[in-house]
Amino acid sequence: MRELKSRLADSLFAEIKAALPKPGPGGRYLLAFSGGLDSTVLLHLLTRLRGTYDLQAIHVHHGLQTAADKWPAHCEQACTQWGVTCTVVRVRPEQGPRLSLEAEARRARYRALQSLMQEGDVLLTAHHQDDQAETLLLQLLRGAGPRGLAAMPMVSTFSPGLHARPLLECTRKEIQQYARDQELTWVEDPSNEDRTHARNFLRQELMPQLRQRWPEAASMLARSARLCADASALLDAQAEEDLEWCLGETPGSLVIPDLLKLDPARRRNLLRAWIGWLDFPLPEAQHLQRLDTELLGAADDATPLLAWPGVELRRYRDHLYVMRPLTPADADWRAAWRLDEPLSLPEGCGWLEAVPGTSTPAMRLPRDDEPVSVRLAGEGERVRLPSRPHRHSLKKLCQDAGVPPWLRRRLPMVYYGDALAAVASLWVCEGYTAVSGEPGWLLRWHGTPPGYPVPKTA
Repeated sequence: MRELKSRLADSLFAEIKAALPKPGPGGRYLLAFSGGLDSTVLLHLLTRLRGTYDLQAIHVHHGLQTAADKWPAHCEQACTQWGVTCTVVRVRPEQGPRLSLEAEARRARYRALQSLMQEGDVLLTAHHQDDQAETLLLQLLRGAGPRGLAAMPMVSTFSPGLHARPLLECTRKEIQQYARDQELTWVEDPSNEDRTHARNFLRQELMPQLRQRWPEAASMLARSARLCADASALLDAQAEEDLEWCLGETPGSLVIPDLLKLDPARRRNLLRAWIGWLDFPLPEAQHLQRLDTELLGAADDATPLLAWPGVELRRYRDHLYVMRPLTPADADWRAAWRLDEPLSLPEGCGWLEAVPGTSTPAMRLPRDDEPVSVRLAGEGERVRLPSRPHRHSLKKLCQDAGVPPWLRRRLPMVYYGDALAAVASLWVCEGYTAVSGEPGWLLRWHGTPPGYPVPKTA
């Protein structure tokens, strides 16, 4: 029995060692350590590498379940026992009517992991062959194409390093047996028993039946995923070539007339790749069909919206924009502002910065009797620009400047006292521009939703 245990341990260790990419100079192995069975087994196997590479564990705590509050302590205890540094990171996934909580939790987890990575690091996750098979089935049932059916790669880029899944060729059965042999302890996520979740249903209902009829089902499904990955790589190469011709000047945009020059299959391939490369949830077939008819086929002056969980696609003039779902603009928001400090704007509106400068269009320095404040644009504002005899409606100025409608109620308006002094980084009003050569403030609006134009006078 002891010989069998040793043989399994050596076999699993050999598999993960062969699958591990080496960190870059000064790089580390960072394990995403949930404390569950799979990551516990991977951590235990990786401890055999101590002294060869720097190994650290990271536990991301979402706080979405009461039971999860005990998991950080368990993870820290296991790491202490095995002589591994453990870092606990707490995150709060975004929640909203158009957001999938599960998808947002995953995004928050990977953002947290990425924030701790340094150049040359390798992020390790404990996905295994059965996870791969389940992912392929889920993608099939969603009607995915080769890119979705490629499921999870063994190694992929993950800025600023790599993401590796060294257990991807190992089965759940092997992992469970190893854990029993080594007398390991781990935490159980109660949500894994909820069969209303599609993956849990596949794992507990469908996969056992498939194995009963086809014992090598998981292995065969994983092989299909590898073949789809080869096809997906070719499609990505085509999408990169097409993107060069269709990419808009504004970040997060594509030029619609150029998109329409592609045949439908190449256009759909480009759109899927582009949305995925920007780290948004991928569209399903019906989304791409609606995109063709409702956005690309819309009138030039229309501003249609297509949304699915975690994504909004919008059209303005000849450009297609992709973005996170926008929260409603807070028309009642007000804030005092010290110009020498950055100002956080409401959710989804980024932040405002004033930089000392003398170039046009700089705001003059405020007088002592002119407290500075910021509010969001409302309806009906009129703006008096320098060297113009009349006031202009903000709506008309935005149309002329190419500011899309979804940004207009989110424009930060800077007031000196009760008078409007500037609109975002686009316009400084009459009476508030700095005299040439004298000190002033240059406004910079950061973190804007896609579509904000580069000021022509900057």
